[in-house]
Amino acid sequence: MVESHEMLLAHINASGCQDVWNIDYHSDLADPDKKGRVPLNCGTWGNHVRFRRKGTFIWCAPRPGCRDHSAGWCHISRNPFRYDCSGWKRTRSFIGTKRIPWEQVHAVGVAISPDYFKAQPVANVMRKLRLRTDGSFNGGPDLTSAPDVVF
Repeated sequence: MVESHEMLLAHINASGCQDVWNIDYHSDLADPDKKGRVPLNCGTWGNHVRFRRKGTFIWCAPRPGCRDHSAGWCHISRNPFRYDCSGWKRTRSFIGTKRIPWEQVHAVGVAISPDYFKAQPVANVMRKLRLRTDGSFNGGPDLTSAPDVVF
């Protein structure tokens, strides 16, 4: 559990995963500027995942309004879910968490993001994630009301 999304980047890069599921009000993928750069911040960390050329970035927006023009998008002109500008082999976007293959989730990173989310006690976040005592993970409908979660 970290304070801001980009703080998860080292863990994601070391994970050995190929797919990243981002449950968030914001897409966290941006298009590069005219010089081809994307500065690292909480809304662009997805552009800095090392294995992106081989993997899939999936944005699970908690509600449809997040995908309205500029509401949850982090790009300026070229939508990385429509154009090949983020460096990911594949990008996808869904509403909600029903399509997440929970049985295949190997790691969970939680970014509290106090700049964008009213801070909740850690216990409340963990209850929403419903981590089991045996170490297995069980997602569920309460997860969409949790703070930004990155898989």
